[in-house]
Amino acid sequence: MTNTAKSQLSHFFKNTPSSAFNQFKHLLVLSLLITFSFSARTALGSITTVVTFDSNSRTKVQCVETKARILFNGQTYGLITSPYTGRTWLDRNLGATRTAISSTDAAAYGDLYQWGRKQDGHESRTSGTTSVQKDSIFSTTDKFITGSFDWVSAGVDNDGSKRASVWIDGEANDICPVGFNVPTKMDLENEMTLAGIDAPNTLDKAFSSFLRIPAAGFRNRATGGAILNTVSLAALWTRNASVSTGGVQQAKYLSIDRTGANYNSLDRAYGMSVRCIKSKLVTLEITDDTNGKVRAGKFVTFKFEFSKPVFGFTIKDVNIKNGTIKAGTTLTPVRTDNTLWTLVVRPAQEEDRNSGKPSKVSFLSVTVPAGSVVGTKDNENATKSSRRIELQTAPSFRSLWAVDASVNNNPSLADRITGIPDSRLELGDRQQLNDPHSWIEARVVNADGSKNYGSRAIFTLTYAESIYIRSIVIRETFNTREGGQTVWGIDSEGNQVRLYGFGRDTVVPANSNLRGFVNDRTIMLRPEVRKKGPFKIIKIVVGSGYRETPDAVDAIQINGTLEPPI
Repeated sequence: MTNTAKSQLSHFFKNTPSSAFNQFKHLLVLSLLITFSFSARTALGSITTVVTFDSNSRTKVQCVETKARILFNGQTYGLITSPYTGRTWLDRNLGATRTAISSTDAAAYGDLYQWGRKQDGHESRTSGTTSVQKDSIFSTTDKFITGSFDWVSAGVDNDGSKRASVWIDGEANDICPVGFNVPTKMDLENEMTLAGIDAPNTLDKAFSSFLRIPAAGFRNRATGGAILNTVSLAALWTRNASVSTGGVQQAKYLSIDRTGANYNSLDRAYGMSVRCIKSKLVTLEITDDTNGKVRAGKFVTFKFEFSKPVFGFTIKDVNIKNGTIKAGTTLTPVRTDNTLWTLVVRPAQEEDRNSGKPSKVSFLSVTVPAGSVVGTKDNENATKSSRRIELQTAPSFRSLWAVDASVNNNPSLADRITGIPDSRLELGDRQQLNDPHSWIEARVVNADGSKNYGSRAIFTLTYAESIYIRSIVIRETFNTREGGQTVWGIDSEGNQVRLYGFGRDTVVPANSNLRGFVNDRTIMLRPEVRKKGPFKIIKIVVGSGYRETPDAVDAIQINGTLEPPI
C-alpha cells in the first residue's frame, strides 16, 4: 500500500503545472480546504491516496484501501479500511446509490432510519407518515412515525436496551449486511478524533475523510416528518441508547456541521443516516454433515467455526434438544488455534406410546446461547447473539408381516398367517368359526370326554428384515384377552433372547363372555429390551388355557427400526 501511495503522489507532483500550484496558494489564503484523491487498482480492490492542504500550511496524506464489493438490498457497497483503526466500513450511508463526490451529493445521502427500527420502508426519504406509535419494537408498517418522542409506545422499551440488543448483526432488527453493525458512539468517536474531523471546516473535513460523509440532513418527527438541514448537517445514529433527565427516550448520534462535530442525544423518533461498520466481535457458524434431514439413530457431526480463536468453549456452552452426544465422545477441537470444533450427536426417536410407531417428525437442534462463549479477551463474548441449527429427523421405521411361519400346533395351517391379514376381517367383527383364512387352535378331547382348548401354540415367524423390535401386533379373530406376552427374538447366531412386554387390546367388548371379536392385540416391548437385536425371527406363544372358544390368528406383525433405539 505504501509503494502505491508513493507512486500516486510522485505522478501528481511531476504532472501538475506551476500555474495550478499558484491557484492552490490563492485558495489557501482564503482559508479553504483543498483535497485531491488518486486511485489505483489492487488484487483485492483499490487504494485511494487522499491529500489535504489547509490554510495553516498543513498537509495530510491518507491511504484508504477499498476491498471487494458486496451486494445488499439492491445496492452495491464498497468496503473501506480505516487508515487509523484498521476497522472496515461501508463506503457510503445505507441506501445511498454511490459514494459521495461532494458533501452535498444527494445520491450519497441514503436513507433516514428511526433509532433501533428495522428496514420496513419507513427509512425511505419519500415514505408516508403516521402519528400512531407501535406497541412492539418489531415494526411492520412502512410509515415514518411522527409526533411523539419515540416511535414505540411508552413502556415498550423506555431505556432502549431491547432495541440496542436487536439492532445488531444477525438479530431481528438488523439493518446492516451480514457481519456488519450500526456503530457504537466509541466506534465513530475513534475515527472522527484520529481523522481530525473538527472545527473549522468540519463538514469539508468529514467529506474529505476516508468515510466520505455527506451532509444528508435529518428527518424531523416534530414537523410531520419533514427533511431538514441537507447540505448543512450530517447526522448519524450510534447504537447507544440514552434517556434525558426529564425521562425522554433518546439515543446518541454524531452531529457534524460547519462549526464542529459533537455527540448529542436526540429523540428516537427522528430519522438519521446510518453508516455500518464490520463487527469486531467473534462470529460463530454452526454447520452439519447432512442436507437438513437425518434418520434418527444415525450420527451427525456438527462443526462450530469461530472467526477468531476463542478460549473457554466447552460442552456446557452447547444445548442439545432431541438428541444425545455419541457415547465416549465430547466437544473436540480440530484446529490448534481454537477456531474449529466438532461434536457428534445422535438424534432421538420420538414415538407414539400406544402403537410404538413414530408419532411425528421431530427436530434435532443444537444451540449455542448468547453470551455463553468467551472470546479472544476477557469480557468479550464470542456469542453476542444465539446461534442455532436444526435438523429434521425421523427413524427408519419398519412394519413387517411374516414371510414364513411354523407352529407346534396344527402345523399344516401355519402358512395361513404369512402376509397381511385377511382384508375381509374388520376390527370388532364377530368371530367366524373355522375361518379358512386363519390358523385355528387345535381342539383336544380329554379322557372324560370334555373339550379342552388349552394347547397354547408356539409360533416361529420369519420376516424380511432384521429390526430392533418395539411392538408386536397379533391379529386375532376369536380370543381377545389371552396370550402374546411370552416372546423370544432369535438372533443371527440362533440364540433365543427373551423379550418382555405388556399387552394392549384395540377391541375390548364390554358385554361378551366369549369375547369373540376380531381384535388387534399389541404387545409393547419394554424399553430395556428394545435395544436387543436386531431380529428377523421371533417365537411367540398364543392361545388360551381356559376359554371356551379357540384362538384364531390371522397375522402377526412386528414394528421397529433399522437403527438401535437411544
